[in-house]
Amino acid sequence: MKKFSMRLLPLVLLFFFVMGLNSAPVPVGTAKKAAEGWLSLGTHRLGEDMDKPLESVEPVKDSTGKTLFYVANLSPEGYIIFSSDDFLEPVIAFTPSGKYDKNPRRT
Repeated sequence: MKKFSMRLLPLVLLFFFVMGLNSAPVPVGTAKKAAEGWLSLGTHRLGEDMDKPLESVEPVKDSTGKTLFYVANLSPEGYIIFSSDDFLEPVIAFTPSGKYDKNPRRT
């Protein structure tokens, strides 16, 4: 059994490497369409009421200008965090309350 798993490991690693090569950045327009589509699929997600209109979609970037993720702001409150890479699942997190703070205070 150990011999089989040692032969399988390089194939599994190669698969994930090749899949990573096929990933691509997601433009803001695509993130906006994903947010609209996700909101249209239903209003209750994990027991949370997400029946709110989309206000805006903004990229969150690192110091080099690379988009890390997108924040879809809802009105009057709430937001959804979307991946900026098509290799990952589109929705990373969501909350029906509050606003996303790009500059949280550190204590």
